[in-house]
Amino acid sequence: MKTVRIIDCGRPPGGWQREFGVVGPQGLFHKTQGFVTSNTHDAARREAQRHGLEHYIDEAGRSIPVAPVDTL
Repeated sequence: MKTVRIIDCGRPPGGWQREFGVVGPQGLFHKTQGFVTSNTHDAARREAQRHGLEHYIDEAGRSIPVAPVDTL
């Protein structure tokens, strides 16, 4: 099953901030440092729409609905 989710990537070696990323059917494609931002949610939404999904999973495990892409 195809899914798109925001994941906690942990702290990089020598880093002090956590990193969060968006992972989709084709792997990790977006990363942010410190905390989840609106850019992270936008990236997850776009990736879900690109794969024809109706939702993505946020960093807390909640299902977030996305509007389908208009194909006209």
